[in-house]
Amino acid sequence: FLIQLDFDFNVIWSYNFGNDGEETLSDLAIDEFGNIVASGSFEMSVDFDNSTDEFFLTVPETFEGVYKDACVLVLSADGQFKEAQNFGSWRNDSGNGVAVSGNKILLLGNFELDATLGSCSVVANNISLQSDDVFAICFSSNYLSVSEQNSNSFDMIVYPNPTASHLVVNSNFEIDVIRITNTLGQNVLAITPPYESKSMTIDVSKLEVGIYFLTIECEYGTTSKRLLIQ
Repeated sequence: FLIQLDFDFNVIWSYNFGNDGEETLSDLAIDEFGNIVASGSFEMSVDFDNSTDEFFLTVPETFEGVYKDACVLVLSADGQFKEAQNFGSWRNDSGNGVAVSGNKILLLGNFELDATLGSCSVVANNISLQSDDVFAICFSSNYLSVSEQNSNSFDMIVYPNPTASHLVVNSNFEIDVIRITNTLGQNVLAITPPYESKSMTIDVSKLEVGIYFLTIECEYGTTSKRLLIQ
């Protein structure tokens, strides 16, 4: 499972997956927009989408017992399922570490005997001992951020929304000013980051309950999102 807590340890959102087998998450990484990539392993067949939709991944069948596949899943900054992939074969495989750079994911793990890793197949050095070998694989995701050099759009992610205490703002460019205005267009909060930053946490606990608009300014322009304080 994964859960996000606020500064008072209240649950903001939660995500879980599993079945009658054994599932684990071993590591996670977060991109510049707050999207989450987690690595781990699972047994048999699992629905990774915890919404009303379904996204099943299945470990290859075997007559020798139940084994694990390595897996990687991508969630949005607010914990919504985006995609998942599995790697391995009919023996035990695991995803132990993960890192993110732009829209690239690097997965480190272990495999037994032989395994399918994306478009390539690998065989362990000594299959007679049935011991683990390590693997590293790099692949891209359409759900993760692209680099600044390849992006002409200025955007941000704000979460949790709605909120009653703190707010996280992530932008793909360095933030000059953050402004929060009410429905009358009046400024109720203006923040200038003390240093070059693409991410900030803002205390909005003193704002009255209601609808606001959050705007960030950078050298490429401005962008705004609707904000609900509860």
